[in-house]
Amino acid sequence: MNYDDLNTYNGCPEHDMQVNNDYYQKTGEPDYKMSVMRNLIIFVMLLSVFTFSSCIEKEADLRFSTKSTVNPENIKIEYYSPDPPHCVKMYYIDANYEASEIILQCKNANNIYIANKEAESPSYYYCERGQWSAELISPNRVKLVLDKIDYEPDPDPDDVYYPYYNHSYLDIASNKEDDILSTGINITRYPGFSNESE
Repeated sequence: MNYDDLNTYNGCPEHDMQVNNDYYQKTGEPDYKMSVMRNLIIFVMLLSVFTFSSCIEKEADLRFSTKSTVNPENIKIEYYSPDPPHCVKMYYIDANYEASEIILQCKNANNIYIANKEAESPSYYYCERGQWSAELISPNRVKLVLDKIDYEPDPDPDDVYYPYYNHSYLDIASNKEDDILSTGINITRYPGFSNESE
């Protein structure tokens, strides 16, 4: 290969850059800077695709809609994921200590059942801790009845261990061919909750 026409000695940086480009074009060797830039761009694109796809919230197996609510100022239901890359969406019910009822209808299954291990049967469950019951009233509807809870206000308002917040969980499932679809409903009750300000 003839390198006579490549003058690599010149005090001008622009001339040296042009000489380097001419060298890669004539010799067929890869341009190191361009190769690094190309690989960096590919890496950034793959990273952004992975990051975007991992942040998409995965839908719950069973989807519900609210059919009716008794005393709606006492109860609120939301559907979201607390940690989208790692947790599927779930249902979250916030309610105060007053009595309330809510009926949920499953939109994508007609053979749901209550899957809590402590449930008396697949169609009924009473949660002693949360003071609520869940009952199937049709193959795709579940009725939640929240009882009134009597409590004594904490004499020390700075006592963070006083059991104001009452957390419990309802698991609804459905058999689909060889698979079991399952969706959780977190129920949190606390005296100060009000849905009127939402």
